[in-house]
Amino acid sequence: MEWSNSKLLAFEQCGERGRRLYIEKDFRPRRTSLIRGTVVHETIRPMIRRRLEDGARMLGTSVEDLGKALTLSASDRQVLLTGALPTLEEVRDIAATSFEQEWHGTEIAFDEDEEAEGHAKVGDRIKDTAIDLASLYRTRVAPTLAPKGVEYRVTVRPKDSDLVIKGTIDLLADEGGDVIADVKSSEKSPDKHAAEDSQQLSLYALIRYAETEAVPSRLRLDYLVRTPARHELKHVPLETTRDHEDMAAIVERLNRATAAVEKGVFLGADPSVWYCRSCEFRGDCPLVRRSRRPEN
Repeated sequence: MEWSNSKLLAFEQCGERGRRLYIEKDFRPRRTSLIRGTVVHETIRPMIRRRLEDGARMLGTSVEDLGKALTLSASDRQVLLTGALPTLEEVRDIAATSFEQEWHGTEIAFDEDEEAEGHAKVGDRIKDTAIDLASLYRTRVAPTLAPKGVEYRVTVRPKDSDLVIKGTIDLLADEGGDVIADVKSSEKSPDKHAAEDSQQLSLYALIRYAETEAVPSRLRLDYLVRTPARHELKHVPLETTRDHEDMAAIVERLNRATAAVEKGVFLGADPSVWYCRSCEFRGDCPLVRRSRRPEN
């Protein structure tokens, strides 16, 4: 059985949603917040890839070999830090183009507040936010990075197991050690424990360990924040570590999720939690009341 963090999270939050998405393949229109995140990622990827490819060229090596390296020398790291980056104007243009492709190229699900605001105004807001966050990454984060991999894909097939674990790591970097970083976009600052508690980072540590036989020295969530009212921009980096106990726990989660799916056990989420209230399947979910209760 094949797993990724997104798939595991879907089944953990609500087995019925996981079943609809990953077994029935019943995909629904995307929420606007997902479009914002997609545009930011689609802009960051070529930004860092330009530095990565330029650095590999100057070092006389390949992008693939850089990704496999655990630790670089200080001189090699410095070379990567001098790799080219797109200008801020280029970044804003890339983000704007990506937004237009995402906004007009896919069906979008609007919530009640967005319907009241109007689709055009929502689109303008999402576009401005995505462009500002991508620009924030270019000015505050990208210049400090010595990348070894961008959207680095890893597939792990544990011995004596039918499991296949896949992950796409936003960024592999050298900071005096092997560092994994993932970018998040948000309208508010994250909880200070977000990285410590991140299942995604635990899974990434696991697949990197399976590939290199070494635990990453550090892991980080790079939150890019733009507040909705005052449009204040903030970069909030949250660093953490993982060890063998963390990886054992994520393996146990994968094993239990696999057992539940194989037995056809798909428990639903509590209807009061936010991810149930905003679920794309709520309107036709058999586990949630869909009609109004009669009034006394």
